[in-house]
Amino acid sequence: MRKYLLLLIFNFSLIFSFSSTTNDVENIFADEYGYQNEKTSEIPETLNILQGIRVSSIDPAMIKDNYSKRSIPLMYNTLFTFNDNGEVNPYLVKNYKWLNEKELSIELKTGIKFHDKSILTAKDVRDSLEYLRKNGRLKNFYSEITDIKVLSNKELVIKIAEKDSLFLASLTYEISSIAKRTEKGIIGTGPFYTKSFNGKTLKLVNFPDYFAGPSSIKRITIGEEVNETQRLIALFNDKANIALDVTEKALKSAKEYGIIEESVFVEKSEETESSVLIFGKQKNYSIESRRAIESAVQRTADSFFPSKMFTPRLSKVNIDYSNSKAKKNIDKAGLKNKEVNIMVLNTNSSMERAENIKVSLENSGMKVNILPHQVDSYYIKFQNKDFDLAVFDISFNKNYTVFNLGKVLLYDIGDMEMYNALQPFLKIIKEEKDKEKRDQVFDKIVQLIYKELPYISISHGNTLVVGAEKYKYIKR
Repeated sequence: MRKYLLLLIFNFSLIFSFSSTTNDVENIFADEYGYQNEKTSEIPETLNILQGIRVSSIDPAMIKDNYSKRSIPLMYNTLFTFNDNGEVNPYLVKNYKWLNEKELSIELKTGIKFHDKSILTAKDVRDSLEYLRKNGRLKNFYSEITDIKVLSNKELVIKIAEKDSLFLASLTYEISSIAKRTEKGIIGTGPFYTKSFNGKTLKLVNFPDYFAGPSSIKRITIGEEVNETQRLIALFNDKANIALDVTEKALKSAKEYGIIEESVFVEKSEETESSVLIFGKQKNYSIESRRAIESAVQRTADSFFPSKMFTPRLSKVNIDYSNSKAKKNIDKAGLKNKEVNIMVLNTNSSMERAENIKVSLENSGMKVNILPHQVDSYYIKFQNKDFDLAVFDISFNKNYTVFNLGKVLLYDIGDMEMYNALQPFLKIIKEEKDKEKRDQVFDKIVQLIYKELPYISISHGNTLVVGAEKYKYIKR
């Protein structure tokens, strides 16, 4: 009785939150998933996942956000993967070897089936990589592939423009997943196939002919709930098995109210997220103005990129805060009493960060308006950089430092000129086999980016994966 009373109080307290959810959790699973009277705990073969933002694309070549990227390994496979020791291992590949520094010979495993039951061939691999190279969202990053020759049904040779010690690693990235594109849609070889995707909810079904053996889970549904507290309440009510994108603060609060029990499994996400304040195109801020705003924002990120990726030395950030200095910098840059608009995604965590930034800037003499947006309008404006300032989350994976950099420059910042200017440094990284030396060069690259201050790093951290022990988040 006490637990349900606490839940009632917990729900009531949400009314006074500055950010409200756009979904009714009780209706999500009733309307979208079609089993109003059944609890997830009574369907052990079904895995229901709630995340902060919905999946926006199921085409691996067109991925632009982490919320979509995490679903790709469920439907598709890559030629290579990373093992637990951070080493690249073949996956769809049976044998491979470098014929020389620029030519990679690959022999595919036999008997691998697409979801339409057709057999994976070397031509399918060529077509998939060619599509990525010509049409992918990060196609510039695959421009080093100059030719792909099909030698037989299972053999092909990939030719690259110049020596690249990280090329195999690039073929492990979700964006490099092998997909067959037909008039009926996109088909993968992964452990699950798409039953339906309406742009809001993704429903997957177990693929019985999966070459690595069928999963014991028969069905997966990935839905959206922007309010992380409501995601945890969905777990409490057996409306979900896993809640993603949960902060430590929300988890602690839920535990205090008795919403989260000891039997619930919690682990940190593999992705490191940087919360940033990014500059748009509505105003042309000078470097002096950007530095003044940076000095006025209280933050915890003492490096421009997360230190979990590499050891920041040149790119180390001084976060010593002084309100008196911040006021002087704001006044000197001509920003005193100036009005700024901060675009923000209408989620609990994003709104809270925006409120903290607002307080910092207003204490330094600026006027701040917070403009909340739902996911569709937010990402349209973000893609076009049609905003003054925006609170944004950038995801990083320690296995993909160069890929992270490419995504940040080409999509998050959208600065092709800077990306091209850094090519000589990227070439050094690709040719260098020693990781410590690569990290030193990477540190220099990050320092050069930071000098232009395309955004202000506010914090770095990992969100939490929360779910019952028997429903641990699926990993390949």
